Amino acid sequence: MAQTAAGQAALTGGLYAVPLILGSLFTLVACAVVLTTYFRFQELRRHPNSIVVTRSIFDAALAILIIIEQSLRVDGRGGVVDCRGFSFFFELLLIASELCFLALSYDLYTALHNPFVDYKSSFRKYLYYIGGVSVVMAAILVGSGSGGASMCGARAAPAQ
Repeated sequence: MAQTAAGQAALTGGLYAVPLILGSLFTLVACAVVLTTYFRFQELRRHPNSIVVTRSIFDAALAILIIIEQSLRVDGRGGVVDCRGFSFFFELLLIASELCFLALSYDLYTALHNPFVDYKSSFRKYLYYIGGVSVVMAAILVGSGSGGASMCGARAAPAQ
């Protein structure tokens, strides 16, 4: 039983959280495939694809942030990483990534009801909305102490 607890601590609370780093690396590979195919093949640059590419950029940045955070950790209580700073960017990228799906859904809805809408101006509005809401929500979450629970909350409890 003690070996199982030690093994679990090594995976989730040790110097490197192996599942987080592996998941982040897989995310980077998937985002690289999306970005490569988008920029390599001209015919793929159609209507809603720029929103998908924007989401891939947010996801790749989030994966890089997680890898950096996990690589800089020294101990289970915070180490050299400023948890509030990382939490802000973690929440910002996570919320922005999810809001891209909302923008995509809304864009498809408006395209069905009014197919002659100027997509470039709509996309610009979506970016302003995604950026603004993400910054506000991340600031509220981190300011209230609720933000970054997935990054900082695990460190609050001492390893047993």
